[in-house]
Amino acid sequence: MFTIMSKFVTWLTSELNRLGWSNNELARRAGMGSSTVSMVITEQHGPSVDFCVGVAKALKIPPEQVLRKAGILPEVSASEDDKAATEIHDMVQRMPDDMRQQALDYVRYLYQQRFK
Repeated sequence: MFTIMSKFVTWLTSELNRLGWSNNELARRAGMGSSTVSMVITEQHGPSVDFCVGVAKALKIPPEQVLRKAGILPEVSASEDDKAATEIHDMVQRMPDDMRQQALDYVRYLYQQRFK
């Protein structure tokens, strides 16, 4: 059975793999020591609020998302519509500025087609 910490580490490791980042790269982008990242990844130390905020900054996602993954903030039960909106928001947050504008233009187009 997975603990909250091991679920967090699995999630974080997956994110690092997706981005092609090492622990050192995460540490650099998060503004923390590589030993701090290593201790969390190896579950020798739990993630602190500061650690989560640094990870969020590095991943360009809302800190609340990382804090919830770490079990520091409680999960929020949301409707399916809210979950979809949150997923869209999280994806757009990770996009470069030019892609964000394309995504916004496309959503506006879809909205106008449906609600003219």
